[in-house]
Amino acid sequence: MTLKEFYETIGENYEDVFSRFGDEAFLKRFVIKFLDDPCFSDLKTALSRRDTEAAFRAAHTLKGICLNLGFQDLYKESAAVTERLRECVKSESAPADSRVPMNLESRYQALIQKIRQLD
Repeated sequence: MTLKEFYETIGENYEDVFSRFGDEAFLKRFVIKFLDDPCFSDLKTALSRRDTEAAFRAAHTLKGICLNLGFQDLYKESAAVTERLRECVKSESAPADSRVPMNLESRYQALIQKIRQLD
């Protein structure tokens, strides 16, 4: 699958993302690097430890990466988690749930599978 086909299969605008990076090889390198990005794993670990601040940082970073790479569905889910965790940090309380929300987990896993199909 080409990079353009990848963006089409995830329902995103390739041209918009490409215009920010300006070079397809450069963009593809960052998309592939997403497979090794620790933010999602860090989020899961922090939530399981009920470490609200670490979970917030991981979710916030994941949100930013998704925005930059044009992964809008995952961006929206990570933004919602980020805001929920932001409120927990402000109130100095642990998250009510120590698991990653199902929508975030499923969107993340689906995206990972699509990235692995890139040429």
